[in-house]
Amino acid sequence: MKKIYILPFCFLFFISCNSGKKNVAENDNAVYNHKIDSLKSAVAILKMQLQVDSLKILLGTNNKNDNNQFRKNTRLSGNKRSRTNRSRENETGYFTDKRDGKTYKWVHIGDKIWMAQNLNFNLRKGSTAYNNDTTSRRIYGLLYEFAVLKDACPKGWHVPSEEEWEDLEIAVGMNENASRNQNIWRGTVAKKFFTGGSSYFNVLFGGIYRQGNFDDLDICAHFWTSTKSENSIYCRIFRRNVSEICKNKTGANSSLSVRCVKDTDSW
Repeated sequence: MKKIYILPFCFLFFISCNSGKKNVAENDNAVYNHKIDSLKSAVAILKMQLQVDSLKILLGTNNKNDNNQFRKNTRLSGNKRSRTNRSRENETGYFTDKRDGKTYKWVHIGDKIWMAQNLNFNLRKGSTAYNNDTTSRRIYGLLYEFAVLKDACPKGWHVPSEEEWEDLEIAVGMNENASRNQNIWRGTVAKKFFTGGSSYFNVLFGGIYRQGNFDDLDICAHFWTSTKSENSIYCRIFRRNVSEICKNKTGANSSLSVRCVKDTDSW
């Protein structure tokens, strides 16, 4: 806020106006000295006012500007005012599954937090390692039947829906219309999902178990969604060295890899 300091200029105007008058009083030393003393007082008052305003700015009490800046840096959340969050895109971290003590990497993509590794929690029924091999399990995690998905993810996490998979693809750069397409290989962003890709999703090609056979290890990654379509369930397929992602359907008796998504109310 700009202030107009009137008092000092009044004195200056007074002296200027009277200086042009030629009379005996102007030559009087007492009158002259009185005017000088008054001018000095006015200057001293001006300096004091400037010092007070400078102190207010330093202490943050010059509140009009400060309040404007506060409004820029905050947003309303319900009835509370809270600081605006910085974007967490591609932020990564680790969490521990308390059920068995295994640690997983996660990545923030779009508005969701996804596991950046395949789930590897052993259920008593409905989960299996590729070819029942412990080395495959250590690298690729386990394959799960659809019936056990409700118990597969750690507390505070869930198996993503078809819509959440579509949102993930769009967040990484797939055209929205392409993402909605059914049962085809779509888009050109799959390699961003691969290990070393810009999304940090780190696809692992863990294969699939279907019709009594293990297949596609180190060739394809098959991931469940939680969304049913008549007698089938939507899934995603990534194929090594292919830039498209397949939106497909598979039977409930197949066993696929799982990537869990963090519940939004547990952030």
